[in-house]
Amino acid sequence: MNHSFISKLLAVGIVALSWVGGLVAQQSFGGVPAGFTASTTELRSAGATPVIRVLPEFNVQDFKTAHQWNKGQVQFKRLTIGRVLETSIDFSRQAQAIELESGKVIYRLRVSSPGAQAMTLLYDDFFIPNDGGRLYIYTPDRSALLGAYTHETHPKHGGFANEPLNGDEVIMEYEPGRTGAMPTLLVSGVGYIYDARVDNGTNKLRMLYPGEDESGDPIPQIGINCPEGAEWQAEKAGVCQLIMYDEEGIGLCSGNLMNNTNLDFKPLILSAAHCISLSTEQEVGQEYLDKWTFVFHYEKPTCSNGSIALNRGKSVVGCQVRTFLPFLGMSDGLLLEANTQVPENYRVYYNGWDRWSVLPKTPAVGIHHPMGDAKKISIADGPITIGQWDTGDGEAGAEKAHFVFQYTKGATEGGSSGSSLFSAEHLVVGTLTGGRTEGDDFYGRLKFHWDHFKKNDTIDCMDIYLDPKEGGTARRLEGTWRNGLKPLQPVSDFKIQVTNAEAHLSWAAIDKNTIPAEWKVFYRIYRNGAFVTEITDNKYTESREVALGDKAREGSVVYGVQVRYDYGGKTLPDDGHNEGAAYTSGESDLIEQGAFWGNAVHTMPATAKASSNGVLVTWHDPANLQEVSLFGYPDPDKMEFIPYKHPKAELKGRYTTPNRYNLTVRIASDRFVGEPSPTLYAVRLVPDSLINVPDTKDAQRYTIIVRNGTERNDKVGGIAGITYEQMFNVPQDWKPGEWVTVVLDKPFRINPMNDLFIGYGITNNDNAAGVVCVKNTNDALRPYVDAFLLSGQRAIPYPESKYKGSTVPEEYHAMRFVFAPSENVEKHSDFTCFAKGKVPVPFPKVKSYKLLKNGKVIAEGITANEYQDATGNTTDSYTVEIVYEDGGAYAPVGVSEVERSLEPVAYPTQLDATAQLYVENSAEVLTLRVLTVDGTNVMQIDQPGRVVDLSTLPAGRYVVVMQTAAGTFTQYITK
Repeated sequence: MNHSFISKLLAVGIVALSWVGGLVAQQSFGGVPAGFTASTTELRSAGATPVIRVLPEFNVQDFKTAHQWNKGQVQFKRLTIGRVLETSIDFSRQAQAIELESGKVIYRLRVSSPGAQAMTLLYDDFFIPNDGGRLYIYTPDRSALLGAYTHETHPKHGGFANEPLNGDEVIMEYEPGRTGAMPTLLVSGVGYIYDARVDNGTNKLRMLYPGEDESGDPIPQIGINCPEGAEWQAEKAGVCQLIMYDEEGIGLCSGNLMNNTNLDFKPLILSAAHCISLSTEQEVGQEYLDKWTFVFHYEKPTCSNGSIALNRGKSVVGCQVRTFLPFLGMSDGLLLEANTQVPENYRVYYNGWDRWSVLPKTPAVGIHHPMGDAKKISIADGPITIGQWDTGDGEAGAEKAHFVFQYTKGATEGGSSGSSLFSAEHLVVGTLTGGRTEGDDFYGRLKFHWDHFKKNDTIDCMDIYLDPKEGGTARRLEGTWRNGLKPLQPVSDFKIQVTNAEAHLSWAAIDKNTIPAEWKVFYRIYRNGAFVTEITDNKYTESREVALGDKAREGSVVYGVQVRYDYGGKTLPDDGHNEGAAYTSGESDLIEQGAFWGNAVHTMPATAKASSNGVLVTWHDPANLQEVSLFGYPDPDKMEFIPYKHPKAELKGRYTTPNRYNLTVRIASDRFVGEPSPTLYAVRLVPDSLINVPDTKDAQRYTIIVRNGTERNDKVGGIAGITYEQMFNVPQDWKPGEWVTVVLDKPFRINPMNDLFIGYGITNNDNAAGVVCVKNTNDALRPYVDAFLLSGQRAIPYPESKYKGSTVPEEYHAMRFVFAPSENVEKHSDFTCFAKGKVPVPFPKVKSYKLLKNGKVIAEGITANEYQDATGNTTDSYTVEIVYEDGGAYAPVGVSEVERSLEPVAYPTQLDATAQLYVENSAEVLTLRVLTVDGTNVMQIDQPGRVVDLSTLPAGRYVVVMQTAAGTFTQYITK
């Protein structure tokens, strides 16, 4: 077979990558550096921290061009994402000692590599004394932090590498232990990464994983926790991402932890030979192999790409090559052995294998990290054949050494290389060499890796490593967990039911039959990310007063439940997270869900249109709007704004600087999963008054900009963002500090399975108006660094720091976002929101509608948005009442479910020519007031009757406020 196509031999393509979450975080123990809490005066008094600059001694653009993966062309050069720059830094000798006011002495050193998109440090010797000393590494803006690294991180002298951090400068900070001894930190290289973007994050400081959300061009990728991956949850726990260093650069591949017949859990990792060499010789030195990093459990927690990848921090560093079978003339197999055992507490799976079957049973599956993204799954349920890897230019693998087929769901991309092919029997049968994203994939056969090329050298076979017990005669081996240690299961069926006064949490109890008999199960309750309590029951109730601080307050709360498994006296060895102590318990992933208390829409106007059978009455969905504010809701009287100025932003590198400056923030769209049709309704922002407000020329106008995932776009010749843009001007009567509300002309329906960016755009020049930042919202635990710029027609997100002349703001921008439950809601510029919070919460679920005609109920239990009234007339006044599934949660403040039957209702919301307002349950109303939308009281009636005459009021929109003994009720009306 002669196949000419684009090779995916290499780890990852030239597309921009992102570094997210703890790559070698197994060696770090958390905490906050003293430099974070020290005053600026303390640090400045010690003088400037010394800076070691390591400059790239190569032309970055030429290097990228020479190594890039060009679609549409046949090429077999190794693709890279960066290069190692040699240096010689002795931290103990070159760091600056700083004595803090507390008397503590810390040592700091800055390492800079100008122009890098991300950096990592490589050490010839990394050793921290066993006296409690702690090393931290972080970015100058403190947006990402690594450490603390302690003695347990790397107990012996030798090579090491830390995780990548975004940006071109890092700060190393060391706090000596009780003996005052200094560490041995000999930095021999700087990993200069020239492709990195999007600072995603969680509610903790973290670095950036490579490639999150970068895959899926042009075929959408399938997350491992989508329904397609449900039957592969064991196998996925053995799949890992490889971060590789050598003289040529820094690259990414996929790999797989393998079981062996000795069942001794030797850390054998299967991948592809081309990940280490594109020649017939393995030339990567051990000094580089000691720094290779293997990342486990890097995946999205849900099927939605809108969620952020889990930061479980499960990695090991360093390896040795056991088997090397080059893709030229052989089968492209690579077997590595990690320098250290994979800690038991990582709970990884040692995958089984089948080296005997001629063809694997289908459907076959690939589990991999395409473009360095979080773990994906691809499925092939079509025919699989045997063929030969052939470059088309005379270079080829061995005959019949590869499986050849096309995936029917998902695809492979750069970064997938080395990933395993699983048969329908859940056994590894091959490793990915390459192929075309929309064509055949080629997997080197394990049957050939086994002993087909075996000579006298142990490097040309895998049998002696995977089958040491039977001397290579075993045909297959099942996968296994080490000592039965599976990932700790989180809670399932998590539900929150909210009444007017309480929130009731419930979840499915952990099945005790699935865990050892001696284990005990506890449930840890979190509120808005903070630990609240630990219980043994699978139910928890909290009052509204405790949740919100006031029993009459409206607001949203995010509850979380985490399972803590007490090992009943047994222990697990420290994995590098527990400062040398054995584990006596373990925690599952935290499962979160939002809840809220607020006054939802209870009545709506309906429209009657004449028909052949009376009138057809129709109405909108209730406009239960919710507002999301990433910086929360500081006291408006104390909230201060900071000007946000920037010169013209020029994109670094070979990319064209856009003519629009589109600044967006990332919203947790996965919170909308399960909602029928969540919709962006409006955007609120505060323009910067200290720079020029745009004039009316189109080129100077603001835009609201939205990006929700990607799709193929023939106009730009590839994948581009799914976007929405709407121009607007700042009102002429606007005053500095005022919020500007922009209701979308066309509500934008959100796909919660895709990532979501929302923000504003302005012309990209030196005097462009921006949006102010909110003072004192730069806490150390920001949910993520905002300021993503959507660049060009493809609407590609880039961190704002990647533009020349731009500075990432330390505070959040003054932007808030309003969401509706559907596109079919009535549009008003003077809307109110039933819920406000930092993250989206579930919308009220409509159970049914009740239809009133001239104040009397004529139908109940309606589930559609229309009703045929055979006896109706267009002159009748129709009103709809909404019945919610959890009605008590949405009642006006202080009103119980029982008292809802006496709730006053004002109708119609659209007055007719008589200008008469009807008040149901008027006997309960003590005072009725009519206000303009700006709060001016234009009418007040004590103890009103059932009919209120509003004929004296001018046309306009009003708020009717009805005060009762049970509480206050409001209703918007229009005359």
